[in-house]
Amino acid sequence: AMLASVLALMFPLVLEVIVGGPIASGDPGQIAWGAAAILALGLAEAAMVWARRWFVLAPSTRVEFELRTTFYRRLQRLPVAFHDRWQSGQLLSRMMQDISIIRRWLAFGLVLLVVNVLTIIVGAVLLFQWHWLLGVIFLV
Repeated sequence: AMLASVLALMFPLVLEVIVGGPIASGDPGQIAWGAAAILALGLAEAAMVWARRWFVLAPSTRVEFELRTTFYRRLQRLPVAFHDRWQSGQLLSRMMQDISIIRRWLAFGLVLLVVNVLTIIVGAVLLFQWHWLLGVIFLV
């Protein structure tokens, strides 16, 4: 996920080189190389997003399975009086929904939270390096 964010942050760097070089000099052959670099970055970023989903999905599904199994075992050990007060179908439905939310948070929410915070920090540092005034405007 971090590699995908780093690749996304490289787009402005490549565009800066393209605008400052081939576009400024009017060399159409070099512009094609820049476009190919942008395309390659986009494909690499897409591959990294796919890899993140592939590698995060299995552990989060395993956690979901363990939580469901543990909850079901706990539900089976409860006294009969508990089951008289609560409909087991309603409990299982709520449990499935809540555990599914936990899985989605582990698989996507938590990962994206960390990656986005780091991307904002790195992006702000790059922005300050390029132009300090734009960096200040970004922070405000």
